Amino acid sequence: MKKIFKNGNYIEINLGLGGSPKRFTLGSRFSESTESFTIVETERGDSFSIAFSDVTNWSDDKGSAYTIDSLRLFLISNTGLSAIIDISKNGIQNGFVDYNDASTTINPVVLLEDQWIEIPNDGLGVSTNEDYLPVGVTRLMNPLTGHIDATQLNKGDSILIRNDYSVTPSTNNALLRFRYSLGSGADAYTLEKTISRLDSGSGIPYRESLVTDLIYMGDDNTKDNPIKLEVNLSTSGTLINAGSAIQIIRYE
Repeated sequence: MKKIFKNGNYIEINLGLGGSPKRFTLGSRFSESTESFTIVETERGDSFSIAFSDVTNWSDDKGSAYTIDSLRLFLISNTGLSAIIDISKNGIQNGFVDYNDASTTINPVVLLEDQWIEIPNDGLGVSTNEDYLPVGVTRLMNPLTGHIDATQLNKGDSILIRNDYSVTPSTNNALLRFRYSLGSGADAYTLEKTISRLDSGSGIPYRESLVTDLIYMGDDNTKDNPIKLEVNLSTSGTLINAGSAIQIIRYE
């Protein structure tokens, strides 16, 4: 029986107490070189510290059991321990979040001719998914503003952003541009791109949904300040935001 496996942002472990496996999430980062790590039982909030020195005597056929605070925690073979380490580095330290906007469906954003307008996102849409955020990150967007909030990331981390929005221009052949506004004060800067000419007619929605953008946390100026999403339309129009899916890539 497989006793340890990944389930979303969690590790599920069969404790040998009967019933279904218990769900745990990592309480701290760890790697092969660390001396210990912590797991937290999500149903009751109990936490247990486990040292790697405690998990050296297992066998490939039946695994070894250790008692942690009266709970019997089963740790399986070499393959099982490697799986834990891999989950920490690749499954839990990395992750994604999807913020689905509900506000612009009711009140589309009014775009003024050739002006940069911020894209709001309240995160209240039915498709919002925060189940796979990495350890140590509780949010990646400010729902009051729609700004990306990277303050809980570390320098060296990166994010991949897939925005999904529709623009309806008032005239044909309008030019649509997009940018991120980052940093603050004298160190403020933008990352800008031209989306396309909206040349299939006016009064119809043009959807932008399958392009990803990379932003890396190269300094505190980028990491600790809001990242604003803005569009510029060469004519007037409206915008409806479906949301933003954000992949987190950890440096370590």
